[in-house]
Amino acid sequence: MMEALRNLITTNEQWLMQRVLGYAKLHGYTAYTSTLVEAWRASIAGLSAPIIEALESEECLRPITADVDYVSDPVALFGVKEAGKHRKRGVSLPLFLGLMKHYRKGYIDLLMKGGFSLADTQDFRERLDNFFDRIEVGFSAEWMRVDQVEQIRDLQQANLRITNEKNKFLTIFESLPNPVLFVDGEGKVVNLNRAAARLFYGQDASELHYYGEEARPSPPPSLAAEIAAFAVAADITTGFEKEITAAGRKAQCIILMQRMLDVSGKYQGTVVILNDVSHLKELEGEIEALNTHLADRAFQLEQANQELEAFNYTVSHDLRSPLTGISGYCQLLLGPCSSRIDTECRDYIGEIFKTCTRMNQFISQMLDFSRLGKCELKRELADLSLIARSIAGSLRMNDMEREVEFRIQEDVRGEGDPGLLRAVLENLMGNAWKFTAGKDRAVIEFGAGEAEGRRFCYVRDNGAGFEPEAASLLFVPFQRLHGAHEFRGFGIGLASVERIIQRHGGEVWAEGAIDQGATIFFTIPNLSFSEGGAPASDGRAPLA
Repeated sequence: MMEALRNLITTNEQWLMQRVLGYAKLHGYTAYTSTLVEAWRASIAGLSAPIIEALESEECLRPITADVDYVSDPVALFGVKEAGKHRKRGVSLPLFLGLMKHYRKGYIDLLMKGGFSLADTQDFRERLDNFFDRIEVGFSAEWMRVDQVEQIRDLQQANLRITNEKNKFLTIFESLPNPVLFVDGEGKVVNLNRAAARLFYGQDASELHYYGEEARPSPPPSLAAEIAAFAVAADITTGFEKEITAAGRKAQCIILMQRMLDVSGKYQGTVVILNDVSHLKELEGEIEALNTHLADRAFQLEQANQELEAFNYTVSHDLRSPLTGISGYCQLLLGPCSSRIDTECRDYIGEIFKTCTRMNQFISQMLDFSRLGKCELKRELADLSLIARSIAGSLRMNDMEREVEFRIQEDVRGEGDPGLLRAVLENLMGNAWKFTAGKDRAVIEFGAGEAEGRRFCYVRDNGAGFEPEAASLLFVPFQRLHGAHEFRGFGIGLASVERIIQRHGGEVWAEGAIDQGATIFFTIPNLSFSEGGAPASDGRAPLA
C-alpha cells in the first residue's frame, strides 16, 4: 500500500499545489510569499520527496517525546534546513508555522480522496501528522537555537544577495534595445529602461524613474489612452501598431501589453514593450516602390512580347508570302519555260531561287528562336549520351562521304526538357560538324566533367576555332565570327543554345583558339555521369 500512496502523491503534485495555494490565498498568506506559480510548484515538489521517504520509514511511527533532539532527527531534517532558508529570507516563525498548517491540510485532503481502506487511511493519516509535527518541532528548535545577532547577520547577507540580484536584473533591463515600461495598478510608470526614457522623455538615463514616489511619471501621452483601456479590459495580453510621437521624433512601433498578475490573480500592473519598426517601414516602402517598378517593367515586357508576336506574325505571313511567290516563279522559269531562256539567265534565276530558300530558312530560324522563351519546359531525366549518338548518326547520313570520328561518353544524364536538350546538342554538334569540314582528321567529342565543384557537359571539336577574345560574341544573335563564304549559317544557333540552357537554370561558355578547335560547355540540373568515364571513339576516323 505504500507504493499506492507514493503514486498518489507523485501524480497529483499539480493538484496539491493548487490546493495549498487556495488555502494560502483564502487566509492571506500570499501577501507575504512568492507571487510566482512556479515557486509554489517547486515547493510542493521539494516537500513531497521527503514526505514519501519518511512515510516509508518507521520514524514516522515513533512518538514525540521530551528527550529527543529533533534538530538531528532524520525525519525533521527537512524542517531544520527550511528554517535556515526561511530565516535568511526574513520569514517569521509564526508565518512559517501557520503556512505549514495549510500544507499539512492539503496533503491530508489528497489522502482522503485516495480511495484507501479505513484502516490504511488512518495509518497514513497518523504518519502524515507525525511527519508534519516533527518538521514543526525541528523547525522551531533550529529557529530558537540561533541568537538575535546571527539572525541580523543572516538578514544582512540576504539583503546583500537581493541587492545584487536586483542590480543584475536592472542591468539586463537597461541593456534591452526595445523600450519597456512597467505601469502599476494606479496607472503610474514605476520602471522604464534607458531605451524607453530616450524615446518618451528625450533623456539618456532613466535612473530617476526607478526610485522614490516623486519619480513616478504618468504614462507617455501617446500611449496613455491604450494603457488605461487595457488596465480595465479582460485580456491578458494585446498587441497593436501605432505611430509614437515623443521627444521631438516620430517612430512607427509594434506595441505589446501584458497584464502582471500575482499568484492570487490580482492585477498588479501592465508591462508595455515597444518594437521600433520605423526602419522596416522604410524598407517596406522601398520594396513597394520596387514592386511597382517591377510591375511597370513587367507590363512593358508584356507589351514588347505582344509586339514581338505581331512582328512574328508579319514575318511568318507578310514576308513569306512574296518569297513563296518568287520561288514559285523561279521554279516555273527553270521548269516549263527553261527552253526559252539562255544558260546565263537560268543561272541567275537559280541564284534567285537559292536566295529565296535561304531567306525562308533564316525566317524559320528567327521564329524558332523567338519561341524558345515561351514554350513550356517538360522536366524529366534525359539520357544525353543516347541523344548525342542519335545526332551523330544523323550527321553521318546527311554527308556519308566525310570521315569524322565521334567520341561520346556513356551514361551522361541530366534533368530537363528532352526536346530542347536535343536542340542544344543538335546545334553544338552541327556546328562542330560544320567547322571541321576542312579537316582531314576531324574529331567531334561529347562528354561531361567536374571542376571546382561544378558539373558540366561539353562538345569539343578540332576544327576552325576562334579568337579567345571573341568568346563572348559567340552567343550574340546574328553575330558571326566567320564569313558566309567560309561557313554557312545565320548566327542564331549558339544564341538559341544559351537561351535554352538559361531556361534550365544553367549557364554556357566557350573556349577555343584559331585552327585549334572549340569547346562549348554548359550546365543543367542534376547532371550525372560515370566517375572516371571518358568519351569512347566510334572508330570511324583516325584519332586526332
